[in-house]
Amino acid sequence: MVNQKTYDYQLYANLTNSDIPGMEEQPSNEGYWNIEEIHSLQNELINDISKGNDLQSLSNIIYKQTNLPFIIEDRNFHVLAFSGITEGFFNEIDSDFNRYLQREMKFPSKTQPFSSVTEINADLHYRLIAPILIEEKIYGYCSFVFFSEHVNQHRVNPEILEKIASVCALSLIKIKTSYEVISQTKSYFFKQMLDGDLSKDEILKRSSYIDYHLNLDQPFHIVLLKYEGNIDRGMIDYNKISQHSEEYLRQNKWNFLFCQKLNHLAFLIQPNSKSFKDIIDCFKEMINYLIITFPQLTFHVGISSESDQIDQVFEQYDEAIIASQIPSKKAVTTFESLGIIGILISSKNELAIKRYAKQLLGPLLNIDESKNKELIKTLFVYLVHGGKIENTAHDLSLSLNGLRYRIEKIEMLLEKDFRNPVIAYQYLLTLQALTIMGEIEV
Repeated sequence: MVNQKTYDYQLYANLTNSDIPGMEEQPSNEGYWNIEEIHSLQNELINDISKGNDLQSLSNIIYKQTNLPFIIEDRNFHVLAFSGITEGFFNEIDSDFNRYLQREMKFPSKTQPFSSVTEINADLHYRLIAPILIEEKIYGYCSFVFFSEHVNQHRVNPEILEKIASVCALSLIKIKTSYEVISQTKSYFFKQMLDGDLSKDEILKRSSYIDYHLNLDQPFHIVLLKYEGNIDRGMIDYNKISQHSEEYLRQNKWNFLFCQKLNHLAFLIQPNSKSFKDIIDCFKEMINYLIITFPQLTFHVGISSESDQIDQVFEQYDEAIIASQIPSKKAVTTFESLGIIGILISSKNELAIKRYAKQLLGPLLNIDESKNKELIKTLFVYLVHGGKIENTAHDLSLSLNGLRYRIEKIEMLLEKDFRNPVIAYQYLLTLQALTIMGEIEV
């Protein structure tokens, strides 16, 4: 465990160079880098990008040339690459840095910190950090790490870090462009699956080309994320909802496909070694994450049952749609929690249910609309509470006498006695089905 505030970096570097393949101890030189050295390093990094190498390769080159630990992070300070320190010690530094952000920067904040090269002093380390800018927006950060407060004695200054940050931006642009193309391809592929346009053989064949992490022969769930709000669509870039959602799942290491359809996102999620509860918890946390960024919107998630029949994926999609439509104070509704109602609706019995409901509720539907809604809601809440007058009156904010009057009126209109459990259950299922289908509001 690290238990000192500062460290002798040269001693530490000697201990960790062997952990990085191809790295050797660099000679210590006095003074800042001159212009020729900075340009030479910049050219070497650009040449590395042109060869198709990744951010880890860039990080290794920077460490080799400067002999200083180097870190590249995304805009949320999740690590993308690091060199010059072991993974265990990086975790110590990362925790130290997060404590600094929480304490000094009030992170997470509405504004991005470190909009220019900044020197920070955390409890266990120091760092010189610079933003990685693409079109004047911060996409990440790169940092040199020090274990002595005498930062200016090292051969690094803001200019070299700015140059390095600009090269990292080139690499991120290349990665971003490549990923967007892949993401669009995967999204179109998933839409075809949901529309039932592909056979099982075609799905399995294409998936092996698109994402080798996915094995669509294995069990999966379909998850539907709905978003709603009483605002002008022009005020929100709805593509950003999908970007934030996709980023959240990637950072939490889920295997998934996704696409955008109307006012919702559809995801194919494979649990693999994770449990169904993990999926539920993941999307609950995602909603909390999205609410911070999009406070104007409300979000609700519906999750299908599990299936391993990938050519029938559209059936799980229907289940997720049904689950997402159930009015609930819960952020996430599973199809399995709907019981027999979900099965009835998913069996394409909507028209039959509507006809049956019209026969069953006809007298209530034929009265004044405001009274109609009032009495239907009263009946629904009364049946949900199993006919318990006190609980129903409390939920509806009615007096006991007022509630009894309504129930008597409903029974008179329908000519039914709701103390009969068979009749009560019959009406409760019907009202639940109509609610899920969006035919009534309760």
